[in-house]
Amino acid sequence: MAFFPHTQLFLGSTRSIAVSGPHIQILDSKSGLVLSSTINFSGSDKDDVLKSGPVRCTALSPSGKYLATAGDDKILKVWEVEGLRVRSQRELPKRPTGIQFAAGGDIILVADKFGDVFSYPLHPPENIAKPKKDALSSHENVSGGELILGHTSLLTSFVLSRDGKYIISADRDEHIRVSWYPKGFNIEMYCLGHTKFVSAIHIPEFLPSTLISGGGDPSLKVWDWMTGICLGDIPILDVVLPYIRVRPQRNELDEDGERKPNKRRRKKGQKNKAQTSDDEGEGEKIADGTAPDASAPAPEEPFTLAIHKIASLTTNGNNYLIFSAIGATSLFAVDISAGFSAPEIERFDFGKPVIDFTLENDGNIWVCLDAQWGEAANDVMVQRINLASGKFQAVTDESPLLKSLNTTCLIPASASDLKTLDLYLPLASLPKIPDAEHNAMDVELPPPQDEGDVVPGKKIGKKQMGRLKNKQKLLERMQEVGVSTPMSERVKGLEVEGDDEAPGPKKIKAASEDPTADVNMETES
Repeated sequence: MAFFPHTQLFLGSTRSIAVSGPHIQILDSKSGLVLSSTINFSGSDKDDVLKSGPVRCTALSPSGKYLATAGDDKILKVWEVEGLRVRSQRELPKRPTGIQFAAGGDIILVADKFGDVFSYPLHPPENIAKPKKDALSSHENVSGGELILGHTSLLTSFVLSRDGKYIISADRDEHIRVSWYPKGFNIEMYCLGHTKFVSAIHIPEFLPSTLISGGGDPSLKVWDWMTGICLGDIPILDVVLPYIRVRPQRNELDEDGERKPNKRRRKKGQKNKAQTSDDEGEGEKIADGTAPDASAPAPEEPFTLAIHKIASLTTNGNNYLIFSAIGATSLFAVDISAGFSAPEIERFDFGKPVIDFTLENDGNIWVCLDAQWGEAANDVMVQRINLASGKFQAVTDESPLLKSLNTTCLIPASASDLKTLDLYLPLASLPKIPDAEHNAMDVELPPPQDEGDVVPGKKIGKKQMGRLKNKQKLLERMQEVGVSTPMSERVKGLEVEGDDEAPGPKKIKAASEDPTADVNMETES
C-alpha cells in the first residue's frame, strides 16, 4: 500500500505538526499521539480538504498558535493549531511559492509565481471591499492584499532580515534583491553573480549580516547583503551531483512551469492522429524520410542541480550550514566556523530522496524522505540524525514522536494522489530556458535555410512546415535590418516614422523601399 510522504514538519515542545499531501496532523511531541487530523474530517470539511489538493506552502506563527497554508486551489487558510480548525480563508491571485509570518505574527507574507509578494492581516476584516488593481502589481488581488514588492520572474524564495527592516527576495532569473520592508518599492541593493536560477536563500542566526544563496549554480554563494558584495563561493556540484537520483520531466509544462492538463477529447467517430496520418499519407516523418521508431526509448534528461533548502546550526561551538537538493538522497553540511574558503562538505546518504528537513533545538535533524520512491519501497518516512564532531550520525534511540510519524501517522494514497503531489516538478520548472541568452535581440541568427531543409531527426508536418517558411522569411528580413548586431548599431539602419516632436509610441521601419521590410517595433519618446 502506498502512503503520502511527510512533506514538512514543525517541531514544538508540546505540539508538533506533520503535513502529508493534502492533510495536516497535530501530534503530542512527547507521546506521539495524534491529537487532531484532517483525515478525520467529515462532510463538507472533508470535501474541502480533498478539493484543495496538496498543501504546497506552510508557515507557523511565532507563537505556534496559528498555521498558514496554501495549496493548488490558491486559497490561503489560517488554522488554529489547537483543535485544527480553519479560522479564515482568502483567495490568492496566483499560485503561491512561499509563505512567512512577519511583524510578530500579525502579518502573513505570500509570494507567488508572478513574482509579487503581498501582505495579509492574520485576521481579515469582516467586510472586504473589492480592491482596485494596483498599478504596480502584475495582477489583481481579490482578497485585498497589500503589494510589498514585485519581480519580473517567478519568485522562488524570500526572507526577512533579523531586525525586520528588510526583505530579501530571489527569482528564477538569477536575481537577488534587498528591499525595504514594508515599503518594498525602495530597493536597497542587488546581489548579482548567479548565472542560473536561485531557489534558496538563508540568513544564519549567528551571521545576521550574511546571506547564503543557492540554486542551479555549482556553488553556494556568500553575500554581505547590505553592500551586495560576494564574500566567497562554496563549491558543491561535485559532491552533490552523485547523490541526485531523480531526473526532470520537462514535457507538458506551461509557461509558469506547471503541468498542462490534458483536455483533449476524441469526438465520437474521430480517428486518432496515427490513423489519420496513415489514411492521408501525410503523417509526420523524420527528416530522412523514415518513420519514427515507436519502440525506441526516449533520451533521458540529465540530472539537474536545484538547491531546495538552506539552514544553519550551531553545535559544540561550531557553525554549520545544512542544505538539501531536490531529488538527492543525501543531506549535506558545511562547517563555516573558520570561514568560507574551501570548507569540507559532510554528507549523509539515506538511500531515498530527501524531501525536507527540520532542525531541533538540541541539534538533532529530522529528515523527511520519499521512502516509497524506487523499487525498494519502505515505510520509513522520517529519520533523525545529528552532527557530532563534524560528522553526521544516525540517532539510535527512537522517540515516540518519530515512531508515530513512521507508523500511526501514515495516510494511504493512490497512484493518482502521488502523481498529483508531484514532488519533483521544480527540477523541470526552475530552469526556465536552460543555456539561453538573456538578451534575445542580441543573439546570432542561424543562416538562411532552403524551404525544404529541416533539422535532422525532427518530425515535420504540414503546419510546422508552413511555420518554418514564415519564420525563415522573418529571419531574412531581420538580418536585413541588422538584428544580429547590438541595439546601438541596429538603430542606425532604421528610420523612425512620424513626428519626432509628437509624444507616444512611434513605428520603426527598415531603411528600405520595400514596404514588406517593416519591423513591428515600438519605442517610447
